[in-house]
Amino acid sequence: MVNYNGLYNKEFFGETLNQNHFHNKKLHFKIIENGTILPHKAIGGTDGFGGLVDAQGNFIKRSSLHNGIGDAYTPTAEVKNNFGTVVYLGMLVTAWGHCLTDGLKRLWFLKSDTYKHYFRNCPVVFTPMWWSGGGVLKISGNCWKF
Repeated sequence: MVNYNGLYNKEFFGETLNQNHFHNKKLHFKIIENGTILPHKAIGGTDGFGGLVDAQGNFIKRSSLHNGIGDAYTPTAEVKNNFGTVVYLGMLVTAWGHCLTDGLKRLWFLKSDTYKHYFRNCPVVFTPMWWSGGGVLKISGNCWKF
C-alpha cells in the first residue's frame, strides 16, 4: 500500500485513492462513412468546437477532447478534402497532462487486431487544439517522446 499521509485531505477523498479504478468494459470503435474531421476552432468562453461529423452533418459525440464538450460548426476553406480512410484518434493538446490522459484514451486501437488487420496502412490523424495553423504543428519535448 502507498502512504498518502500529508498528500491529500482524507476527509474529502476518503478511501477513493485505495480503490481499484480499472474497468472490464469491452473497448469499441466506430466507423464513420463519408465523415468530416473538423479542425479545432477556438470560440471565446468555450473549449472550442471541432471533432467529427457524419455524412449528414451530425456531430459525433466523444470525438472532441472531453465527452460532452465540443460541437460542429460550418466548415470553411480550412478543411481539406481527402477521400481516403483514416484512423481518427481525437484532439491533441500539447500540454503534458493532456498528452498522458487525453492522448492515451484512443491509442489502444493501434494495438487491436482489427487495426492490424484492416487499418494498419491508413493514416493516423489527431486534431491539434489551440493551434493557430499556418504551418506545421510542432510537437516537442515529452509530448513528442510520448
